[in-house]
Amino acid sequence: MLQSKTLIHFRCHDCGMKYKTGSERAGTQVVCKVCDTIIVIPALKTSNRDTK
Repeated sequence: MLQSKTLIHFRCHDCGMKYKTGSERAGTQVVCKVCDTIIVIPALKTSNRDTK
């Protein structure tokens, strides 16, 4: 059985190259393949629901 993996979509802040990776890599660093900038993989965005 295949497990579904939550993906994080992000871009290099210098050149705009698009990337995606599994959510387990949030907070880690990667090097952009185009411009060699170090990118910190962002955390998943959560909803803005009010939790009262």
